[in-house]
Amino acid sequence: MPPVIQDCYGPEDEILLEVLLTAGHDGHFEYRACPISAGGVATQECFDNHPLEFVSDETYNMPKDDNYPVRAYIPHGKASYNHKYKLPPGLEGDLVLIQWIYVTANSW
Repeated sequence: MPPVIQDCYGPEDEILLEVLLTAGHDGHFEYRACPISAGGVATQECFDNHPLEFVSDETYNMPKDDNYPVRAYIPHGKASYNHKYKLPPGLEGDLVLIQWIYVTANSW
């Protein structure tokens, strides 16, 4: 499948990431990036080496947790989220994939 470029950014730029959940389970989001060449395959090690830093919650004003600067916490009972994140220093490439991680807080 050919790549679809959605936007262009530089290292340490701030980007807005939007998420819509159809079932809320509280918890938090994390994002990571991995530069690849066209047709290349991203590895988990690559994603782990390029975590994005949470800057702000643009919708609900949830605070940043300085103990976990990659986390965007989810307020209970909400479904639509707009989070501002900072790209990591040194992240460059013609094609960069973003990995979205949703860690739920269910404890059944």
